[in-house]
Amino acid sequence: MNRYHVRRRSAVNAACVALLMGGATAGWHAAAQTAEAPEPKRAELQTVVVTSQKRAELLKDVPQAVSAYGADDLKALGVTKATDLQQLSPSLNFTAGPDTRSEGFQMRGVGTSAFADTVEQSVGFMVDGVSLARSGQGSGGLIDVERVEVMRGPQGMLFGKNASAGLISVITKRPRFDQFSAEGTVSYSGAHNEVKTEVVANAGVSDSAAFRLAVATTRADGYVQNVYRNETLNDRDEKLVRAKALFQLGDNLDLYVIGDWGKSSALCCTWTARSAPPGTTFATLNAANGIVPGPRNDKIAANAPFYSDNENSGLSAELNYNLGWATLTSVTAARGWKTVNNNDPDILPINILDINLGASDLRQKSQELRLTSPDGGRVEWVGGVYWSEQTNDSMQEQTGNFGGLFTPFGVPAGANVGVIQDTTTRNRSAAAFGQAGVRVGASKFSAGLRYTDETVTLDYASRPSTTIPRPGYAYGKTRGETGANNLSWRLTAQHDLTRDDMAYVTAARGYKGPGLEFLDNGNGPVAVIKPEIPTTLEAGLRSLLFGGTTLFSAAVFKTRFEDFQAQVFDQTVTPARFRTTNAGRLDTQGVELEANSRITKQLTLSGAMAYIDAHYEDFQNIPCYAGQPVLPFGTPRTSPGQCIRTSPTGAAVTDGSGNRLVNSPRFTAFLMGRYDWVVGGYKAFAQADYAWRGDVTYSAAGDPSLVQGGYGLFGAAVGLGAPNGRWQVTLFGRNLGDKRYADRLMPQPTLGAPGVVSQFVGPNAYRTIGVTATVRFGT
Repeated sequence: MNRYHVRRRSAVNAACVALLMGGATAGWHAAAQTAEAPEPKRAELQTVVVTSQKRAELLKDVPQAVSAYGADDLKALGVTKATDLQQLSPSLNFTAGPDTRSEGFQMRGVGTSAFADTVEQSVGFMVDGVSLARSGQGSGGLIDVERVEVMRGPQGMLFGKNASAGLISVITKRPRFDQFSAEGTVSYSGAHNEVKTEVVANAGVSDSAAFRLAVATTRADGYVQNVYRNETLNDRDEKLVRAKALFQLGDNLDLYVIGDWGKSSALCCTWTARSAPPGTTFATLNAANGIVPGPRNDKIAANAPFYSDNENSGLSAELNYNLGWATLTSVTAARGWKTVNNNDPDILPINILDINLGASDLRQKSQELRLTSPDGGRVEWVGGVYWSEQTNDSMQEQTGNFGGLFTPFGVPAGANVGVIQDTTTRNRSAAAFGQAGVRVGASKFSAGLRYTDETVTLDYASRPSTTIPRPGYAYGKTRGETGANNLSWRLTAQHDLTRDDMAYVTAARGYKGPGLEFLDNGNGPVAVIKPEIPTTLEAGLRSLLFGGTTLFSAAVFKTRFEDFQAQVFDQTVTPARFRTTNAGRLDTQGVELEANSRITKQLTLSGAMAYIDAHYEDFQNIPCYAGQPVLPFGTPRTSPGQCIRTSPTGAAVTDGSGNRLVNSPRFTAFLMGRYDWVVGGYKAFAQADYAWRGDVTYSAAGDPSLVQGGYGLFGAAVGLGAPNGRWQVTLFGRNLGDKRYADRLMPQPTLGAPGVVSQFVGPNAYRTIGVTATVRFGT
């Protein structure tokens, strides 16, 4: 490959140095590090390899915003589940929910956390080349990981389906032919008596066959006290197993088979009262049970149970055949995901919806065939076809006496009424894709296209859950169907400014398929959620500084989403609920800076920061928030935030245009320093890290009571290990300042009133001190 060799440092490098010295450092880019790599004779970075363009490439040569986190780095920072990645990657956020079906990731401020089974997330999630239908399938533990790649901006052109805002790709460790080994890790932390174990064994039985088995468990006490039922909620009990086999079937043919299974069962996932103005029913009932709402409140008094059971399984086979002129790859996969959960939405000892139960049985199948040209040629290309099918059978039951709401309509006092909803959704997607790049001197130009054809159907039936029908509810059946075809694309130009500096610019059009939203009235209509279409323009720089000891990356971007699939909280229906709709348009723009520097052989410094302005550009006719002043029908709208009735007695709506996106901090940053040395013949290290997240809103309508203030989290660790790496013991502390923060704020689902707010507080919002021990055997 013709490279542009210039030894003199450029003005671009000088600008990078100025940014670094000025404190705008950024990025934890420690990626595919291997334990077998020899110790460098001088301070230099480990090689970072990513596959964000469907081929293995050095990170410094990749013309897009991508971060990579290696296994050792994740362990050093205590990242054991995907949701923890938001502390490392400033452009990544995670929104919690009452169950795994409704939680989701956001990238650059954009993401969809929706209860609708036909609406997929904007941030895709992939494990070993297989796209997961719902992000909740991948939000559990990370086991036997080689690296995690976080790709920002539209990624659906080359990867699976959708991924309109970005992609999280988890790559686990492959079996090795030359290795018989075993590794065991056990960790204990005191905040919730959490015990984690992981055992990994590799057996290279011949030059052509190797097997690998990984088993992990997590058990942790809950941290929310249900004072009425005398039980502790939000505990964890998880088991994960992943088995792999790698076969070299010939000089040019290999087969990689992966099977995995995981199960979690917990009294989970409850929220707590954050605020309740005096005089509200919610405040009175909480006070009667000795509960004081507030950011540090960890008590509820629910009379109905909370529980969440999940089972996740999958089987995939990857076949690679080297044809000489290209490599043919086939990835065949089937996955299943079963969930069942219940919660008590009033979180008090009254019967409004004592049964608020959801169950889901998701099955997905996918097939990808692609051809990839050899590396290093003047022209590099990849192309293929992709097919997937998802079927989800779900059931939801809402039964209670609604606090006597229906007594005036003939329902006996204390009697229960309710609805059971049975839904089957199907999603079929077929696509053809390709990307080609040509190198011209010091420049490379790439173009890619993807054509997608997608169909979504929904079959719905509702029936009474008790002998007394719910007044005003039209039980029945209905069906909906929609489809779309789309052409997404990417154009990229990159230029080697020097041997160590590369700049790029890329423009891309992404796609996320349509969905269906049932309008919550038995035989009523089904709303079509239109496809989500982002268009992005990004420019970036990657530079190796100070003799190859520092990798610096910068990106500036602007993305416009048309028909963004947004979730809003609708209090105009009974019971109030979240629903999905299309926001007309939203914009997100900002700058991301990252750096990873090996100052000396002993000292490593890393950092990342992002400043992102993400807001709704056009989001009309959404429900007003509780307590918002309501103007009468016909009032001329003089500002977007006004709440105006749609008819003399109709619902009141507002205009969210100009409001910030939900759970999108403007400024985030991560800093880490680590020092390694040898003491008494043993390897020792000490490290410290700090993560800052700015304030966020959890209301598309602009509810001022749903704002989480900014916060910083400080962590540290010290460790000692054998010189040959056979064992290591680490003492760690996380959130040492015991900063209590919420992963989500929401209007209280029942007993809502102006200023009544509930919160999801995760386990990381507590000071945690613990110890981890690892032992290794074999060759």
